Amino acid sequence: AGSLAKAGFCLVSGMAMGVDTVVHRAALDAQGSTIAVLGSGVDYAYPRCNQSLYEDILKSSGAVIS
Repeated sequence: AGSLAKAGFCLVSGMAMGVDTVVHRAALDAQGSTIAVLGSGVDYAYPRCNQSLYEDILKSSGAVIS
């Protein structure tokens, strides 16, 4: 995921625990872009354990959508 982000790809995933979290973190660590597609509303992080990831995506060049 990090290599793809460095190559200019925007990574899209669901922000769920596990591989989704890893994909978003790898994109952020590579200063790439990522889009989190939530199954809930965009006004809070789900799952709650990904609150810091949610905030990091919003601070970056990424997006959180529902």
